[in-house]
Amino acid sequence: MTSPQAPHVPQTDVFPASFAQERLWFLERFASEVGLYNINARFPLPGRIDPGRLEAALGRVVRRHETLRTSLVVEGGQLMQVVSTDVPVCVQQTDLSTTPPGERWRAFEQVCLEDAVVPLVLEQPPLWRARLVRLADQEWWLVFVVHHCVFDASSAAIFLSDLLEVYAAGVEGREPRLPDLP
Repeated sequence: MTSPQAPHVPQTDVFPASFAQERLWFLERFASEVGLYNINARFPLPGRIDPGRLEAALGRVVRRHETLRTSLVVEGGQLMQVVSTDVPVCVQQTDLSTTPPGERWRAFEQVCLEDAVVPLVLEQPPLWRARLVRLADQEWWLVFVVHHCVFDASSAAIFLSDLLEVYAAGVEGREPRLPDLP
């Protein structure tokens, strides 16, 4: 059984929010815990990483996936998804490689925790932020904090696969080999 193909959205467009998005949006408004619906995804990256090339790869993945360009706004009393044509892509960098080895992982956990609790403004895309953390010369992690309104566990595998393919293609000087989006 094949998945139906989703239409590509070429320009900024507005669609009704899903029931799940409405629920999360409502709960977010009344949550006492900051960043309660932020997903704090952490992806180990293989080998030595070029931060500029990783940021460019992330930009290409963001252009590919409308959900990474989506925000939520109320228009006419209804919650709507706004898919922007373009959103800023910035990968913050943290270098923990000079931190004593016995303290490095704890420092990494602290960086992740601090990023996770900063709220994402649902009306302003992107509903994610990225941080590249260097623990050692060949030990890098991408910390991707994203709101659950636009990302879930299934999204993580697709996101990472696409990001690694686009990054590898950039390193190898070729076009990425990405499957059509279902």
